[in-house]
Amino acid sequence: MAASTIADPAPRPNSPPAAAPAPELPYRRILAAVDREDHPALRTAGTLAAALGATLGIVHVVDITPLAAWDAPYSTREVSLKLLRDAGEQLMEHLRPRLPPGVPVEFFSREGCPADEILAAARKFHADLIVLGTHRRGPIAQFFLGSTSEALVHDGSFPVLLAADDKPPAPREGHRPHA
Repeated sequence: MAASTIADPAPRPNSPPAAAPAPELPYRRILAAVDREDHPALRTAGTLAAALGATLGIVHVVDITPLAAWDAPYSTREVSLKLLRDAGEQLMEHLRPRLPPGVPVEFFSREGCPADEILAAARKFHADLIVLGTHRRGPIAQFFLGSTSEALVHDGSFPVLLAADDKPPAPREGHRPHA
């Protein structure tokens, strides 16, 4: 007796098309810039890295710009810089338990202008994406202090994802919320 083969039936006209394979996202190395333990950039970047099987880089920058302009004795600036460095090291240690399990992590501690140092860390890490949190400042503070996220976006070397802060913004002086 001859073996018979059964052909697959023709697709029905109302059946959904076969799913195409999901495209591979290019984000394999995600850098989160953080300045506190509960930073939204860390949560967002950690979640993305875990979902994509990516390596997570974490950078903390000690902003020495205010110290450079500070008219104080050299020893006072050095003590202040040491305190900032120590706080940054403690921050990095406190972040470890908040990281997603199984995600490879690299830490970067830098000193200088935050935008410049985040870009330098991104280059060293070979980042595919930089994740930053937003600092909600009023328009006057924003004008005088500048914006790290704005500088990184305008640089254009890396894609930048802004993670919104979960905390509500502080009320502005003279501003009444809408009822």
